[in-house]
Amino acid sequence: MREQMQPTKAFHLLYERWIRHVHETLAALLAVILQKRPTDPNVILRTHMLVGQIQIFLSGRETIRRRVNWEGYDESARKQIQKAVFDQLDLFLQPLIRPVPLILQDVANQRADLANIGVVDAN
Repeated sequence: MREQMQPTKAFHLLYERWIRHVHETLAALLAVILQKRPTDPNVILRTHMLVGQIQIFLSGRETIRRRVNWEGYDESARKQIQKAVFDQLDLFLQPLIRPVPLILQDVANQRADLANIGVVDAN
């Protein structure tokens, strides 16, 4: 956290050996979901936001521990955090992903188009 706020020479090593690889991997996954390039600035920004939503449980550990009266991150706490992160990811990604009904409608339309030209049976 301190290296992010006040980078020293060590930040370059941290970035090149760990941070960049994690960030690029997550951006690649998100790019697939968003159907964009991993180098798209919007994908990189959204990746950074996702990392921050998880990272806060490390950098803000004491705050959340006090807010929910936890003594630490035991198995129950980790499961609750995991569920919250997954729920948040669903909320974050859902508006960005093309709804399945629209995809199915496209498939139905394509099938109808193929049936019209005799490529597939209409029934």
